[in-house]
Amino acid sequence: MARRILGVLLLAGLCQAASADQEEDFRTAYEAYRQHVAAGRTAEARASAEEAYRLGSRLYGRNSANAAKLAINYAELLNDDAEYKKAARILRNKIEAMEEAYGAGSPELIAVLVETARARFDPKRPDAALAHFRRASALLAADADVRYRGLKNYDIATELVRRVGQDRRCDLHVLLRFRIVVAGVGPKDRVHGRV
Repeated sequence: MARRILGVLLLAGLCQAASADQEEDFRTAYEAYRQHVAAGRTAEARASAEEAYRLGSRLYGRNSANAAKLAINYAELLNDDAEYKKAARILRNKIEAMEEAYGAGSPELIAVLVETARARFDPKRPDAALAHFRRASALLAADADVRYRGLKNYDIATELVRRVGQDRRCDLHVLLRFRIVVAGVGPKDRVHGRV
């Protein structure tokens, strides 16, 4: 009986040590990601973001808000490298995780909506991605910071123009159907000529 209790205590101690090591590994990977982003080293940032996402998903749970935020970081870098399928896979169920944690109308959803739209944008069938962009723009409309709102909407419109320009099969009607420039960016957003 004493051996059994000693064995359980030893196992519990090992589990705690493993958990502490896992948390330290996560913190190291996340800090490396932040440093690489700040230094403009995207290849290194991407590798560190992938590692932080993998470790964070294990640590916090795959469908937690923390894992969703880590997925957004990683997916943004994947989208920037035009690895849309991989980004879409990473972002699967992350909108729902963020909605559960923050609510359906929270500004915390903006980043996951934009990155999901970027990852899933199909010029032949743009409606699903456009719905995510529209929703992000609607959430931005409630933001009191006019400059931030204008710049984020400008980023969305720029992404659409860039993606439409890459695919000759897609007409500019995609941009007209989105109507972000008309609905999301108004005269008040034209601060200092930045928008």
